[in-house]
Amino acid sequence: MTIGLGGQLAAGGVGELTRLLGLSVDHVLQFEFVDWKGNILTVNSTNHKGLFWALKGGGGGTFGIVTYAKLSLTPYPKLSTAFVLYWETFPSTADFVKTWFLWKPWNLGDTFFVQILVGTPIMKGLYYGDDGQAGVTKIMEASGMTRIGKGAVLRQFSSADFLVARAFFYNSGVHFGNKQDLQIYNVPEFAFNSYQLSPLPASIFPPLQPIQKDPRVNESHAGSKYAIGPIPDLEPVTIDHDYSKNTVQYVIKELDETAINSLDEYLKLGGLSLWLISGGYVSRFPENFTAFPYRKALFGMQHALPYYDLGTFPGSGLNGQYQVYQNLVAALEPFTNHGSYWGVPDLLWTTDPKVYMPRYFGPNVDRLIKMKNKYDPHDWFSNPQSVPLHL
Repeated sequence: MTIGLGGQLAAGGVGELTRLLGLSVDHVLQFEFVDWKGNILTVNSTNHKGLFWALKGGGGGTFGIVTYAKLSLTPYPKLSTAFVLYWETFPSTADFVKTWFLWKPWNLGDTFFVQILVGTPIMKGLYYGDDGQAGVTKIMEASGMTRIGKGAVLRQFSSADFLVARAFFYNSGVHFGNKQDLQIYNVPEFAFNSYQLSPLPASIFPPLQPIQKDPRVNESHAGSKYAIGPIPDLEPVTIDHDYSKNTVQYVIKELDETAINSLDEYLKLGGLSLWLISGGYVSRFPENFTAFPYRKALFGMQHALPYYDLGTFPGSGLNGQYQVYQNLVAALEPFTNHGSYWGVPDLLWTTDPKVYMPRYFGPNVDRLIKMKNKYDPHDWFSNPQSVPLHL
């Protein structure tokens, strides 16, 4: 996965402010760019316009080297409200998906963002409306989400400082402190009970135990734990490599029973699926506004198949687990625009540009290839899934 601002801009830049303010690349004013000859180019809306367009979501390491980016700044919202919906027991996959499509959160105003790691009992988001917590309460009561599963509890935190509210948003899902620290965030009492929120098999994680902040745990591990309160003692687990299989699909219409069953099977075998709603500001522009094309999707689904050792899979091992992953992607295809996010590259789409280029860039493929030929005609800058000179 891409790291830092360079990767964010190369992919398009999706986050919790996208619905309110647009993609990260929508705010780029200028790039400094080094081409294959070593020339330093100033790239903006008047100089090298085609390249300026291509660098905004057209992938990294493919046209040249970006050494500098100038972006416009936007004031933070006047009020930011982070919210978390906890369930004691997560609803069935079928009940959740049905309620999700009845709710249609992507049709709500630009000021609302929500995401959920499907199968774990936490849904969280950010709301930038002036009515703050009252607005969130109204939205969530109308969503139907509080009436499925068991023991739904809504918690909120408002601040005039976006970064403070954002801290609540992130700390509500992964926490390395103790119970007293979590009480600051008004987490419901049942969430302190030592239980594993991730559907990963117990063979990977030992039982949760109450421990203090542990320096042995780093962010690469945290991304796969999703534990509230106490975190696992990692001593029984030896991690030589932190492998993970990821891909993104953009959904454009409601899933059918076959797709839902495939998702349920995938989740039960330890797969993760993070759903982030799209729409809002970003959808006001056409697909060719920047090289990132998927502005009209309802939401993105990031499937992650985390594993620490190639032999730790349940069932028939790696091949069996990966087959379920492939089955899910195939079952979802009729309900997507056949697109994927370049910021989460996946060799599932092969190294054949006839396959991966339409996946990442949709209707913008031909224009990107034209820019590749103009600014890197000898393909000096390439990777297994970079923009080619031709299909």
